Amino acid sequence: MDVKSMPLVVQKYGGTSVEDPEKIMAVANHIKKTADSKHVVVVVSAMGQSTDEIIELMEAVNPDCPEREMAQALHTGEILSAALLAAALKKIGCQARSMTSHQMRLVASGEHTKGRIIEIQGIEETKKILSQGEILVCAGFQGISSDQEIITLGRGGSDTTAVALAYTLGAESCEIYTDVDGVYALDPRVVLTAKRFDFITFGEMLQMSAAGAGVLMDRAVTLARDLNVPLRVLISPSKGETTGGSLVSYRDPSESHIETNSVSRLGLAIRKKVVIITVFELVDKPGVAADIFEAVSDFVIGDAIQGQSQKKATIYFWVDIKDIEAVKNRLQDKYQIEIGSGRVCLTLVGSALKEGKGYLARLTRALADAEVNIEMISTSGTSILLIIAEEKLQQAAMAVAQKFDLCS
Repeated sequence: MDVKSMPLVVQKYGGTSVEDPEKIMAVANHIKKTADSKHVVVVVSAMGQSTDEIIELMEAVNPDCPEREMAQALHTGEILSAALLAAALKKIGCQARSMTSHQMRLVASGEHTKGRIIEIQGIEETKKILSQGEILVCAGFQGISSDQEIITLGRGGSDTTAVALAYTLGAESCEIYTDVDGVYALDPRVVLTAKRFDFITFGEMLQMSAAGAGVLMDRAVTLARDLNVPLRVLISPSKGETTGGSLVSYRDPSESHIETNSVSRLGLAIRKKVVIITVFELVDKPGVAADIFEAVSDFVIGDAIQGQSQKKATIYFWVDIKDIEAVKNRLQDKYQIEIGSGRVCLTLVGSALKEGKGYLARLTRALADAEVNIEMISTSGTSILLIIAEEKLQQAAMAVAQKFDLCS
């Protein structure tokens, strides 16, 4: 096949896919097979848990580490992964080169550790390299500002990089390689028989991601939806055979009718290590709730609940356990707060919930029959969020899966 006429695919590999030399070689061999018939652009995350390790190291040196220096340190993790993978590809006979954000001229703006992609200026040079039969291995999660400062892209940054490259290069697909072989109705590590979706819409995937399903970050899904870049979620070649997977798009390509009979898929997102924060003895007057949520809005999961008794108000909300100290620092000097112990957040999501049909009653009855106590409930048009004890996760997830047909 003429190299110049080959289609193009963007493949993104997360940190667990490249966490050691053996897995890097497995990824390299998979890329080589793809490169026999397609141009390949690869986006990689930092190895394993190295991003967390860099943060811990920087904070050990300076607990109030400037964001500029944090970004300078963080972006090195992806550069190392890209160089290692490019070296592995060369070892098995491929033409490959690693690329940094500076070399790609991926321009970003915003805070040093919370950047947004503006444009990718090096596309023509990139296409020229690809036309010569080389595989490009790009460092994800990073960009440069107009004044050449390093900007990291925050959570989901490498997925976002892959989507942006796929759109700008006109790729036929954007493949996201993860620890599981697609998008499931619920975490298959919790319920082994969980149903895998061959196809799921952008909207449904966003609901799952926003509720805490860890397969894809909601930011990357939003960008893919806005740019109409279909995503295919596949298991990493370092974890298993990369067959099947799930397509995330506007429309199921197997559907031949112009106007489809839409299928509303229900999913159960599981978010572990959640704590309930109670802010109590609040004066019931305008502005109190606003002050609280302006201070902690970056950390709140789901919707908050407010109760009132004798002109004193209480607000309940939940956050990830890792954010407790940040929340305490923002609230404890002004308010009385109580921090609960570790809990699990279960969120049933799907547009079918808007239709009513007793979903809340069925959900609570399923958990009652499984002897799972519900500590808090919050509902919206397309989601029902529950807080339960950590030790009840397995039986709760199984009960919900059986009640709503989430198992294969």
